[in-house]
Amino acid sequence: MPDDLLAVCTVLHEEAGEGTVRVVFEPDFNLIVRQYDASFELVLDRDMVLTYQGSNTVSTDALTEQEIEDETKILQIITQMDLSLDQKEFYRSLREMNAEYIVLSSSSAAVSYVETAGCIPVREVEGHIIFRVEEK
Repeated sequence: MPDDLLAVCTVLHEEAGEGTVRVVFEPDFNLIVRQYDASFELVLDRDMVLTYQGSNTVSTDALTEQEIEDETKILQIITQMDLSLDQKEFYRSLREMNAEYIVLSSSSAAVSYVETAGCIPVREVEGHIIFRVEEK
């Protein structure tokens, strides 16, 4: 496991306390974090992430149309840095998916967008910023 992922997971557990934590991770972390810690509930479905990246070997049939729409909006921001999406729509998608935290690389072009959209920066650790998603 990458050291930066371990550090991020430690901080998330400190912040969230015991139990499961619903987190939006960037795709690289999203695909490996549960190998380290199964208590994280991934907001972004693994097959959705792979489909968004161009894979045709997985299926999103288990997801509702609304889930696909919301996950696509989130992926649009955190992977393609297409910051043209209305920030209220982005935040609504996070809340619709019951996201509690979002983790981005501190060098991501989406950092200021995510903060302006209403996510609260909690801590920066090992080159990643952890944001809390609160109900508005």
